[in-house]
Amino acid sequence: MGRRGKKQGGAETEFRAALYIRLSREDGDREESDSVANQRALLTEYARAEESIAYFELFIDDGYSGTDFDRPGFQRMLEALRTRRLNCVVVKDLSRFGRNYIDTGRFLEQEFPLLGVRFISLGDDIDSWARPAQSNTILVPFKNLINDEYSRDISQKIRAALDSKRRRGEFIGSHPPYGYQRAEENHAHLIVDPNTAGIVRRIFAEFLSGRAKTAIARELNAEGIPSPAAMRRGERGLWSYSSVDHILRNPVYRGDLVQGRYGNISYKLQKTRRRPEERWFVVRGTHEALIAPEEFDRAQALMETDTRADARGNVHPLAGLVRCAECGRALSRRRVRHAYGVYEYYLCPTYKQSHTACTPHSVRVDLVEREVLAAIREEIRAAVDFSRVASELGKDRREKNQLAALERSLSRVMERKRGIYSDWKDGELTREEYLSFKEGYDREETELRRQIEAERSRAKTADKAGEWAKLAALAYPETLERGLAAALLRRVLVHADGSLTVEFRFRREDAGDGTSL
Repeated sequence: MGRRGKKQGGAETEFRAALYIRLSREDGDREESDSVANQRALLTEYARAEESIAYFELFIDDGYSGTDFDRPGFQRMLEALRTRRLNCVVVKDLSRFGRNYIDTGRFLEQEFPLLGVRFISLGDDIDSWARPAQSNTILVPFKNLINDEYSRDISQKIRAALDSKRRRGEFIGSHPPYGYQRAEENHAHLIVDPNTAGIVRRIFAEFLSGRAKTAIARELNAEGIPSPAAMRRGERGLWSYSSVDHILRNPVYRGDLVQGRYGNISYKLQKTRRRPEERWFVVRGTHEALIAPEEFDRAQALMETDTRADARGNVHPLAGLVRCAECGRALSRRRVRHAYGVYEYYLCPTYKQSHTACTPHSVRVDLVEREVLAAIREEIRAAVDFSRVASELGKDRREKNQLAALERSLSRVMERKRGIYSDWKDGELTREEYLSFKEGYDREETELRRQIEAERSRAKTADKAGEWAKLAALAYPETLERGLAAALLRRVLVHADGSLTVEFRFRREDAGDGTSL
């Protein structure tokens, strides 16, 4: 490509040019004339025809926004310019070079002149060497400002379109969550991936049964199961505490989509920042759940408790659930050696810090487990009786749409009341006729509201019967296990005198706040 250049002022001048090409679908570059192939053809044809250009190289950024100059092709070109290997830049137009008004101006007005770099924009008829006066007019920064504003406008439109999809519950992520895949007929809809869904269910089941996150990760690695990150890269990788934790916390597995948790700081910066929760896009029931909602919620509650594991990776059945009745803190376990044996005790950490702030609440762990297990057995026995009674109460429920029918009837009555008022005002009814009709409709309204309230009460009883039927279906447990404790217990309060109050997640109507032992 070498060619001797023209002479200017009696001196021979040869330029080694960087032909820079950029295309981005994200900032609105849709025109065929902006395609990489067309830009390459235009620039190479110009470089071969321009006698002052002795040599040229191509630098291409395909799929990069013009608002950010941290592009691989641009950075390689910049390195060649700064080391003086190249001394000229040729672009199709200013928008191909960049759409950031401030940074574009900095390169064209400061850095390139200091480096002695010639800048050529074919579409804008700019040549800082051949026509320097024209390059310094207000037209150049004005065009840069227009390109910047165009990029901002496009960015806002794209963001609005994506937000609209998020509100509709369409998945717009680049990779579907582990356990799911995109539906062939609709890529915005998630369907269960049969190859990985079982791993997600296993992670939740093991965590709810008392296995620690690190132990779960260790087991998956031992079996050679690739982690989610490794599957995206197409290679074998390792599970970790954080990868298991991410799956356990992701609401996608209960059938909900939560998107928009992170957003760009600015359309000019390709960096994100976590948004406040009120700006997240949450849509319920968008796809098939891998985990039942009650199990997912139970896992979230467990993660708020102390889940430190023993050497075998098992979490204590009551870890994080046993608390001081006075200060509310979770009690810690401590092993104490006596002449008659070694026992574990629950102790209040507040008392350990200051003997005047609380009392020891010292109680043996095995005795707490025994009493809690007895309370659970009693609760299950009571659930059998309650579910039987509740089932009888639910037998006389009307057909499923009865409540909706009553509400429709009430709506019609209210509409008629408004109608007779209008008729009276228009003179179509006398005052006596209006009052007579109104009295009848008032009676209908009162009766319908009574029936609606009764139906809602029966529905509530039936729903509660369903909850307790699940508990009644449990066999009497022989031992206290982590999964059972997590499913049934809200907390176990230890009082200063060593007595316990066991609080369950749901209770019978005739029960108080908790079972005192």
